[in-house]
Amino acid sequence: MRLISAVSGVRIPAPPPKQKNPVGKPGFFMIHILSGSSTLNKTRQDRRSRQQPCIAGGVQVVCRTERLFQDPPHHGNNMNAVRNEIAPALLQQRASLRCRIEEKLGNAPLDYADQFSYIKKTWKEHKKHLAAGVFLLLEYRGGPERAEDAEPLIVLIKRSSTVSQSGDISCPGGMLNPLFDSLVSCFLTVGVPPMLRGEALKFARRRDKRTFRAIRLFLANAARESWEEIGLSPFNVSFLGALPTYSLRLFRRTIFPVVGLIKHSWQYKSNSEVEKIIEIPLNAFFNPGNYGRFYFQSDRSWQKSDEYPDYFPCLILRQEDDTEEILWGATFNIVTNFLRIVFESPLPMFHENTRYVSKIFPPNYLKGNTRE
Repeated sequence: MRLISAVSGVRIPAPPPKQKNPVGKPGFFMIHILSGSSTLNKTRQDRRSRQQPCIAGGVQVVCRTERLFQDPPHHGNNMNAVRNEIAPALLQQRASLRCRIEEKLGNAPLDYADQFSYIKKTWKEHKKHLAAGVFLLLEYRGGPERAEDAEPLIVLIKRSSTVSQSGDISCPGGMLNPLFDSLVSCFLTVGVPPMLRGEALKFARRRDKRTFRAIRLFLANAARESWEEIGLSPFNVSFLGALPTYSLRLFRRTIFPVVGLIKHSWQYKSNSEVEKIIEIPLNAFFNPGNYGRFYFQSDRSWQKSDEYPDYFPCLILRQEDDTEEILWGATFNIVTNFLRIVFESPLPMFHENTRYVSKIFPPNYLKGNTRE
């Protein structure tokens, strides 16, 4: 199949199919936790190059990483841009930013307990409403040895043609495995792996017991899926807090996002569900020139309802090869909601020069080539 650029309309050959990574299965994830092994002792080797091939299950896989960059902002007389100048300054204060994230997320209203209770009720009634834990991951390029003003990035994935919503940008994560993820969440309580610690743990424990258990469950869910999809070790990420849930329109599915900070740079090991890794500088969301209005350039025959807006807000990011990626939909809303909670300020989404961009969805957009 062929992908079509969201802006230029240029056809791009789809990447060759990837081999399944056997270490991505839940059993290997549990072995990794119990053995206490992590990628931390390989940090120096991994930092040499993110373009080096990695060996996964005897198969050599080249893991592609694309860093996105932005044009200089064109603020003009935009008052939103002036109002948001404070946020980029805070982005360069690593310790202060982490404290602020933990505090704001720890005190924000959270609907995990009620939403998960509703979902479990639908299971008993034999209705197919799914729950998914995802990781909104932050990373400082170069790891802790870099200067204090290192640039924070958001690590996302572009979904491959083998899964539903192919071509979309999303957070690493996936469907809840109730039995297995519950078992892993019990280990989190005793600090194995050490994701749930410090101030974020204190804030989480201050909530009611049902909410705390739900946070712990979907943190385990997100960690397992991130291990499977991009090879992120649960020993290499710290939990910063949870975000309100987000329910999808096209699917009977509710997303439970948790925020994590990657401790050390590591070599991505993406599986067949991931076309590529995308890193977005956090300050890109404070540049009004990066926002756009996204609409579908199709007959929308794949939609289940006509109750959709004419366009969706999106983030347009130019890559180093002069193409563009579009962040929209659920992941766009999760990221922007995170920024609104942390910085308590509206984002400069729309102005007089906001661009319109479109995308043609592949026929298998809802189901993918081989998976639902």
